[in-house]
Amino acid sequence: MKDVLGGGRHVFVGGGIASLAGAALLLRDHGVRGTDIVILEASPQIGGSLDATPYANDLYLMRGARMFEAHYVCMLDLLGAIPSPDGSGNSLRDDLIAFNEEHRVPYAFDQLVDGRILGRHSGGLRSGQLAAFLRMMVAPEGRLDGLKISQCLPRSYFDSEHWLAASTVFAFQPWHSAAEFRRYMRRFLHFVMPPEVRTPVFSTRYNQRDSIIAPLHDWLLRSGVEIRTASRATDARFEQEGSGRRIVEILTEAGPFTLGGDDRAYLTLGSMIDGAAIGAPNEPPPAPPGTLPAWEFWEQVSRRAPGFGRPDAFRADRRRTEWQSFTITLHDGNLGAHLAGLRPAGAHPSALVALAGSPWRLSILQVEQPHFRDQAAGTEVIWGYGLRPDLPGRFCGVPMTEATGRQILDEIAGFLRLDGGERSRVFGDATVIGCRMPMITSQFLPRRRGDRPAVHPEGALNYACIGQFVELPDDTVFTVEYSVRSAWHAVASLNKGGPEPPGVVHPDRDLALIARALRYALRPAPSSGKG
Repeated sequence: MKDVLGGGRHVFVGGGIASLAGAALLLRDHGVRGTDIVILEASPQIGGSLDATPYANDLYLMRGARMFEAHYVCMLDLLGAIPSPDGSGNSLRDDLIAFNEEHRVPYAFDQLVDGRILGRHSGGLRSGQLAAFLRMMVAPEGRLDGLKISQCLPRSYFDSEHWLAASTVFAFQPWHSAAEFRRYMRRFLHFVMPPEVRTPVFSTRYNQRDSIIAPLHDWLLRSGVEIRTASRATDARFEQEGSGRRIVEILTEAGPFTLGGDDRAYLTLGSMIDGAAIGAPNEPPPAPPGTLPAWEFWEQVSRRAPGFGRPDAFRADRRRTEWQSFTITLHDGNLGAHLAGLRPAGAHPSALVALAGSPWRLSILQVEQPHFRDQAAGTEVIWGYGLRPDLPGRFCGVPMTEATGRQILDEIAGFLRLDGGERSRVFGDATVIGCRMPMITSQFLPRRRGDRPAVHPEGALNYACIGQFVELPDDTVFTVEYSVRSAWHAVASLNKGGPEPPGVVHPDRDLALIARALRYALRPAPSSGKG
């Protein structure tokens, strides 16, 4: 079947937050009719990595959880246009702000040490380590082309608490991009700080699918936007027009889309969650599939036309980009209450707890309950992840990729120092569902200029690129903000009259904050984990 787009229509390839945001911006800022917008998504559901799914028998599953904060200006602006589903007349931004005013907003990161949760972060950097770190921070980004973090910082830096905090919260590894790490340390300078001055994160009222994706999806549908799931785009056909190029056809497994002279296309390139493999309850996830639809589409269009960057730079080595998440559903346990009881009196709260010394680099995210709109009463949902699932666990002895749900609980129980009776009380009949994500940190691999395409490639007449793998100066990938900003730039580049996206916030230009960060970086680490 051939679809013919005509009369100034807009087609988005990919159904993640970038495409949903782009469609919303066309409606809000450019007066485009919803019936002139089509979104194509290869998987059965939209939302990309902002997902959360009720499972059978009152179980729940989340592949990931994205962090929010006050400097996500594009995201917050977008949420201000979407009505809340509660019928109050408020926007999703209003609901987000109200929820975080109602609840004590958690901070980013704490450690579980010797069975206690401690907010005892110090920079712990020696003068030589700090000097190397500062050289990386002030270097022009071009000088870091193709370099790993480990090529810019001394080996001893990776034993510091400064690195532990930065790598745990943001999921960096020593072999990741020095350029991207530098962007993070500048962009999130206000996060890698001691708990007493660290900026809190924002929490959504429910999981991010229920709180953001579902209301946005419903609003788009009510506006007439056509969203086609299970519609995999495989290729595109280009024609030269003068000194530029025009997409004239998008090929899908169901047939081609033919684009008319006034039509525009927005192409999501790559995906962090492509190839994700989900396990069964209490069983390890299978090996990820070999097919990666979003990446195969990117590779195809990069062969057809110049300006699409180099996708191979980001999918060269799955061993360097995979980690594993897990979702715990507890019907009669009290893991959240137990973790809260491990904090010293008066300690700053934190959503993310890293299990210090874990070979898997385990972290647990505590969230407000209920975390799903339809969550069964008395049920608790806890999400977590391991950054090194390839290594044997300390207590279960097998790699996380081979661990059953019970073995993941064994590992957590070992670090919590739970005996048999306490374990039963804390975990009850807990069920664990794991998810292997082979490409989850692919955007962090070392890159060179030109590996990521421009949002509006040179010579592109009716198309733009969106998502995590385009180049946006100063902003940081692996954030919802990056996806929304890319969509805003794409929409503004192909449509006249709308506003440009707000600028990237630069905490690294706050001299007082820089001074505090330097003092913190040199603050000695405690001599004991018990102090």
